[in-house]
Amino acid sequence: MTHMKKFFFKSILLVVLVFIVQSLCPGEVVIPNEITRLDSLMQYGADIIYFGDSTTESFTAEDANKASIGALLQMLIPQAQIAKITHPSYQMDVYAAYGRYILRKGYHPKFVIIPINLRSFSPVWDINPSYQFDKEKIVLDVKDTFVMRYLKPLAVFKIFEPNCSQFSYQYTRVFEGKKYLGLVKDLFTPPSSVSPEDVTLRYLQLCYSYSLNYQHRKVRSLLQLVRTLKTAGIKPIFYIAPLDYITVEKYLGSKFRERHIENVQLLHSLLAQEGVPLLDLSNSLDPEFFIWSTVSTEKGHPSEHLFLKGRMFVAMSLAKKTSMNTFFNLGL
Repeated sequence: MTHMKKFFFKSILLVVLVFIVQSLCPGEVVIPNEITRLDSLMQYGADIIYFGDSTTESFTAEDANKASIGALLQMLIPQAQIAKITHPSYQMDVYAAYGRYILRKGYHPKFVIIPINLRSFSPVWDINPSYQFDKEKIVLDVKDTFVMRYLKPLAVFKIFEPNCSQFSYQYTRVFEGKKYLGLVKDLFTPPSSVSPEDVTLRYLQLCYSYSLNYQHRKVRSLLQLVRTLKTAGIKPIFYIAPLDYITVEKYLGSKFRERHIENVQLLHSLLAQEGVPLLDLSNSLDPEFFIWSTVSTEKGHPSEHLFLKGRMFVAMSLAKKTSMNTFFNLGL
């Protein structure tokens, strides 16, 4: 037996021994708080699960009431129990994993509310390694199964590492239609010589210049989530989160509006084919409803984060314009 074959055999033997030991003494796998919270709330028979990212939770010191959209909706629908499962940068891949988990666990809420954040389809979110939540997705797929015993040794093989590398993310090419705009790294962190206005322009190009299509992986996750929930007999409620479209259009021009309309129409069409309505709130609010993010510059840039009056608008829209209004006999 050659040295290479001996090394290979010993390596295989070591892996097998590690897995045997792990199966006997599996150790503890830390379950993300959001999953534990969902399990706890569903034991009490929550009527509604409300998933969301930071835009559903954001507030400022100026807000007299710092309640999230989910908490405001709970105030409007005291008859229902709402399980609010949110985390900054959650996106459709994570929601799809939660959908599979709900189906496997046999949970039966009446509704599942899912916001569609249009920025989540852009490279700055879609392929950002920090926003992949691979551990959460894996745990959701294997929790309470025999595979949980082996997550500790599998972690040695970096199964929790994001599929998207920092290098590939930074060097992703960004387009406006067929027009090449630059690399992610150039648009997200431009040279210091660039003016604050141009910094904001580049960041908004990175966030909103994409043209959506049905092959986009977040779109595929959205459709997977719809079909999973329908299989479980659960009604999904999708809404497009409000966007400071007036300010974005001021920077990106009329081409932004054209792309925006096309992207929203695509989402409408795909969900309509599944028999699921889409509540489009993307163009519903003026700039004064939005909290400007300071990701790119001290001045900040438009985002989907909302002041109290904006969060209340979304909560009331969900209560009024969906079948929840009829189901819970709301007097709104």
